[in-house]
Amino acid sequence: MRVAIAFLMLFGANVARAQPEEPGQRPASQPTASRVIQVRDGEIYINVDGRTARGATLEVYREETMVDPATNTPLKDRFRVATLRLLRGGDRFSVTRAPEGVEVKVGDLVVVRPRAARRALQAPPAAVPPTVAASLSGRPAPAPVPVAYKSADEQRRERLLDANLGTTNRLAFGGGHVSYGGKDRFGQFEGEYTHFFFHSVVHSIQFGGGGLLGDTYLESYNPAASRTDRTLEPVRFYYGLAGLDLTFTEWFGADMEVVFGVTADGVGGGALGAFRIGQRDGVNVRLGGWLRSYIGHEGFLALEIPVGRRFRLTPRVAIDNMPLGEDTGFSALLKGELRLGRHFGVTAEIGGAARDANTGGFAANGGLVFHM
Repeated sequence: MRVAIAFLMLFGANVARAQPEEPGQRPASQPTASRVIQVRDGEIYINVDGRTARGATLEVYREETMVDPATNTPLKDRFRVATLRLLRGGDRFSVTRAPEGVEVKVGDLVVVRPRAARRALQAPPAAVPPTVAASLSGRPAPAPVPVAYKSADEQRRERLLDANLGTTNRLAFGGGHVSYGGKDRFGQFEGEYTHFFFHSVVHSIQFGGGGLLGDTYLESYNPAASRTDRTLEPVRFYYGLAGLDLTFTEWFGADMEVVFGVTADGVGGGALGAFRIGQRDGVNVRLGGWLRSYIGHEGFLALEIPVGRRFRLTPRVAIDNMPLGEDTGFSALLKGELRLGRHFGVTAEIGGAARDANTGGFAANGGLVFHM
């Protein structure tokens, strides 16, 4: 009886060793493959979380079934079609694009290889049993995958789209208050829609509107008393706006904006011009100014500093004669913009304002941003 049991155990072990490993099969330690679920307008949708794929390599494989001529059994093999780069990703899918001349089909396997683990995953493949190797040796080698050339504009667009978490539209609502000390003050509110192109000369377009309400001292000469009187005058200005954000080179761009509106005395308007020096998604300097009828003018200098992927700091100084084009004032502010998730963000700005060294006040602004 013991001899029979030992014989069966030995026979079972030999059978297990004789079963060939299927070509293309991966050890359990390697990442599992996802699937291409849709190919539309050149974009490839994959059922893998965009957060998982961010910063990783996406390798596309296609399965092919062959028949072993020695045993007449079907064998599955995989060959790599392309290596892709993530364009954008959602909570349940990622979007990428194949190089020119490479065809990726629905159902193809996609392996996500994290950067940190890439070297460990490039271990030599397991040895293929001789019978299977003989049947695969006659298979012609796949054609080399051509590498598509991408222009500087295409590379910049992909980088900016990735930095904006794959969204191309933004709605922003906000307001603020500036006090120069005492009753000399004004408040402003504004809503704006922006569509991003991320390529060519036009980076984005903006449309919106808002209002400015305040009180400021107005000087007038009183000939009867031979003196200059100061009276507190109300200010009201409601307007609409339209603008363009232009990119001439990666390191130089400009903003242009026009406003038209109504005041307490009639109609008014103005224009903004500003220049950007530095990369848009990196550290850059913006210098410009507003020229506006009725409510006054403004010149400003701002420095944009990215702090991580989702936060930006912007210190800014400005000289203006708002809100009625009379006394000149100075303000220094610090703005922070935080991206909360893919579709929501908040902004906050705080600082000081003054007409002269003897009087001073404060300035504060805040807003909500929705990305789509």
